[in-house]
Amino acid sequence: MIMNKKIQKKYIIVKGRYVNVFAIISSVPVIIFWRGVWGFLDIFLFPQNKLYSVISSITIGFVLMFFLDLWFNHLGESLRLASANLFSVEREIVKKKQK
Repeated sequence: MIMNKKIQKKYIIVKGRYVNVFAIISSVPVIIFWRGVWGFLDIFLFPQNKLYSVISSITIGFVLMFFLDLWFNHLGESLRLASANLFSVEREIVKKKQK
């Protein structure tokens, strides 16, 4: 986000003071989104059989969480390795400048 430094500083101060207000404001769109997803699934995912709809929703949710967890673990490991490589390169540059 590109902002004027003065405006950015005021924004950080206001956001820090009113954390709960920002949490409430930002949670409303999330709730509305999930209400829409829930309604969509009620209409299109086994609308004639509530039991199949619930079981398939739970299964799909667990499968998605499982693969997201694998992906985030892989991503975290990749970022850790990348940052370690970056810091080692920076250290070598500093050592060369000192010599």
